[in-house]
Amino acid sequence: MAWGFGNISASTSMKSLAVDEKDKIKDFILVNHFMEDEDYYLFLIEGMPKNNKLVDKIKAEIEKAGYQSYIIASATNCVFDKDKVKVLKEHMKTYKTDWTDLVHYQNCKPNAIMAFGAALYAINKDTDLTTDCFYDQWMNKPYYYLGHGFIGNFDTFIFPVNSIDEIYPTFDNPESDPTNWKTRFFRSQLKNMHGDKELPYDMSDFTITVAEEA
Repeated sequence: MAWGFGNISASTSMKSLAVDEKDKIKDFILVNHFMEDEDYYLFLIEGMPKNNKLVDKIKAEIEKAGYQSYIIASATNCVFDKDKVKVLKEHMKTYKTDWTDLVHYQNCKPNAIMAFGAALYAINKDTDLTTDCFYDQWMNKPYYYLGHGFIGNFDTFIFPVNSIDEIYPTFDNPESDPTNWKTRFFRSQLKNMHGDKELPYDMSDFTITVAEEA
C-alpha cells in the first residue's frame, strides 16, 4: 500500500522517472552568446524541447528584443516531453544539470534570469511559485528578486514565463498561428526584463541587539 501527498507517493520510483538514453542531452548550454562587456542574461528552459527548432525560435525572439549577451540553458539533461513526465518536481530534481554554474559565469552575474515553465521549480527548489502568479504585470511586478543564503547565492531578478510548448503551442502546424496570449506575455516579459527593475526596499542585513538588565 502506498501513501500519497500531493502528486508524490511512496510508490514513486526511479523507474517511473526514467528517461531513455536517446533522450539525454550532452550539453545543457544550448546557446552561448555571452559577451563580456555587455549586461548578461540567462534564459533557463525546462529541458530540450521535442522540436529543437523551438530553441532557434526563442533565440530569434531574444535577439529581436535587443539582447546582446545571453545564454540559453537547460535545467534538465534530457528532452522534455510532458506526456512522459510522471512527477514534474521530482523530474526536475532527478535530471538537474549544472546550470547554476551560469549564475556566476566568467565572473559575471546575470542581470536577470528568465525561467520557462517548470524551470522555475529548479530555481526555487519547490513548486510554491508558478508563472500564473506573475500575469498581472500592470498592478504588480512581473518578476521577483532572489537574494542569497536560503536557496543559493543568486542575487538577481527572476522573470517567469510559460514553457516553450505553451508559448508556441502550434509551432509544428504551418497552417495555424503559432502565437497566443502566453506568447504575448513572453514577449512582454522580454521587454520588462530588459528594462528598469526595482530592488526590494531594504536589502541590508539586519542587526540584532540583545537587551540586558541593568
